[in-house]
Amino acid sequence: MARTIPRPMPALRKMRYDAILGADSHIRDDCPTCRDPGEFFNAQWTKLKFIGDLCREHECPFLHAGDFFDFWKPSPLTLSRCLELMPATTYVAPGQHDLPQHNLKEYVKTGLNTLQQAGRVLALTGGRSFVLDRFRPLIWAVGGYGYGETAQNACPDPKNDKKVLLWHHLTCAENKNQPWPGAGASPVCRLFLTLDKYDLIVTGDNHQQFSYVAEGRLVVNPGSMMRQTADQIDFEPAVFGWEAATNTVVRIPLPIKKGVVSRDHLRGEKPESRDLRMLAYIERSKRQFDAGLSFEKNMEQHLKTNRLGKRVGELIWKAIGQ
Repeated sequence: MARTIPRPMPALRKMRYDAILGADSHIRDDCPTCRDPGEFFNAQWTKLKFIGDLCREHECPFLHAGDFFDFWKPSPLTLSRCLELMPATTYVAPGQHDLPQHNLKEYVKTGLNTLQQAGRVLALTGGRSFVLDRFRPLIWAVGGYGYGETAQNACPDPKNDKKVLLWHHLTCAENKNQPWPGAGASPVCRLFLTLDKYDLIVTGDNHQQFSYVAEGRLVVNPGSMMRQTADQIDFEPAVFGWEAATNTVVRIPLPIKKGVVSRDHLRGEKPESRDLRMLAYIERSKRQFDAGLSFEKNMEQHLKTNRLGKRVGELIWKAIGQ
């Protein structure tokens, strides 16, 4: 099979959407170092309401590729706000931040499962899929794999007009666009080749934003909903509206304010104890980590590099409360 070089999706006309695509919301109870708490939490709930209103306007579900929460055990207040503002129906492929010790077997303990018990979320793991035909004349199936799972090609089913995959899996636009050195992200070309039965693949984990089309098929990595690190100072969060009949998407910018992401703490003006502890740990690890990454990403990289094993990894995540 000849290799297909995907091209970026162009801006398209306004359409009626069959689904809104998103990922990496990282809804949280605490405030990132680079943001003001009052401003940050207002922005968080404004964006979630914007997405909920968008889904209600188009009478369509929200398809989310994981890390809906920043921590698997959100507060009752955060859960209540989510129930108030989020779309009526959300399909999620759980990410590592949604899971205790990054372990899918512990899903029952999570805030995401609370939303599922309330009838607002359906978690898609292990290839579990749902056939959706009540939104539009077309029949389309959405399936998903959570963090740490390996996605399989969709089983052919002539009854389904379109097949959609949600996968919390680190993906990049091209090999040279790895989110950090040695990240091991899968380039979109590989997804087009190995998961060729899907019309649309929505991935999460990489907070960068991109969408590509090849031979009428799509890979969309929506990127993060919130700007949570100083290196996202120029980032413009968005969701994507998907039309099933044409298998096309439109990038929909989320409401943001300019000038609210600070880099002061990187210049040592406002150091916080957590930053200092992280930097000390990085120094002790003899530069194995990238100081531009979050603590969690650095830890994942450390575990992978040193091959400490799954059980050791689970114990470490449990010890640090993840």
